[in-house]
Amino acid sequence: MGNVANATRVRLSRLEGDDVSGVTAPVLVVGANIGGLALAAALTDRGVPTVVLERRRTHPAAKGGLHIWTNGARALRHLGAAEALRESGAPLETIEFGNVRRKTLFTAPVGRLARVHGDGAFFVPRVDVTAALLSVAPAAAVRFGHRCVGFGQDEGGVTAHLGDGSSIRGSVLVAADGIESTVRSQLFPDVKPRYVGYQDWGAVVHLANQELTTGSFRIVYGRGARFGLADLGHGRTYWAASLRRPAGTTYNRPTLADIAETFAGWPDPIGAVIAATEPADFTGADIRELPPLPSWSDGRVALLGDAAHAMSPNAGRGASEAMEDALVLAAELAAVGDLGQGSQVTEALRRYERRRRAPVEKVVRQSRLIGQLGTLQSAVACAARDVYVRAIARPVYRQMRRDFATTD
Repeated sequence: MGNVANATRVRLSRLEGDDVSGVTAPVLVVGANIGGLALAAALTDRGVPTVVLERRRTHPAAKGGLHIWTNGARALRHLGAAEALRESGAPLETIEFGNVRRKTLFTAPVGRLARVHGDGAFFVPRVDVTAALLSVAPAAAVRFGHRCVGFGQDEGGVTAHLGDGSSIRGSVLVAADGIESTVRSQLFPDVKPRYVGYQDWGAVVHLANQELTTGSFRIVYGRGARFGLADLGHGRTYWAASLRRPAGTTYNRPTLADIAETFAGWPDPIGAVIAATEPADFTGADIRELPPLPSWSDGRVALLGDAAHAMSPNAGRGASEAMEDALVLAAELAAVGDLGQGSQVTEALRRYERRRRAPVEKVVRQSRLIGQLGTLQSAVACAARDVYVRAIARPVYRQMRRDFATTD
């Protein structure tokens, strides 16, 4: 983790001093997070000039852990970032769902699938993912401190308008600026993120004794609450607690004492990881998602990742879906003979959506269901949930096998 983070700091010092004034008609990418950086790296690898506009002055040191599913692992391999991240995190061997009464409902030995098919899933500190992508994205591509406030497009190209009153011209504009996307709000002003009724709170902790099985990811269901535990490797555990609460993390913030009280008596090592949490590392968010959009593009403007399909984090697939978006979109744009030709660009963006929309919407539904199961409160509903999770174990594992067996 330290080596990747150090590489980020070095790279940031280079990025802010780079002169990209000679780049003409590039693909403009709004947002230098996981999806935007993956797209920049993939486009550059295919010879397509790219400029990334990021509103922050430097890349934030994000907290928490991140689950990389097999499609995300394939994307990182293509981009040349997988090896460093695997060393920084821990391979995922087993996914387990259980309940507060210490009953196992479902176990998936996904490590076996990785050994057969490759590109295994893994967990890694979130900050290391953007660090690794920064290390493979071209230094001249990323402009920090450049806030996109709107855009205009015409037959010949697209113009991104910046917060300082300046603008930059490009051939295509891709919004990778997250669930609060400025670009999406201009395309679809009536589409707003919706709160799904619960918050997620958690942290990365270091335990004196490894109390979580190596390579495991455990979800424990209770009444109106859910607790997740993931091995991050190197003596670290990432935990996340989902709680039914009114929206508003600034004024409706639980304390660690509240979390400890809520999960008192739950299976080990839940109590230990809460007790080991440093208050400064404890963070959370209202969980929101986007309703389905009318389209992911308009003319020369396209949406990617959370800007197009922000989902709840329950399936642990958001980052991986954004990176797969990036590779598909890069392939479609690189196939266009002349990005100056508006009709060719429009059709490429439509092909990107046709390839990605149905698979992503399936993941969105799965993630929503996992979250809803964790909000059930009555004893009868929770008992029915346990029966349901046991019943779907085999079809879910079959789908996981298909995910791993998918070829490039």
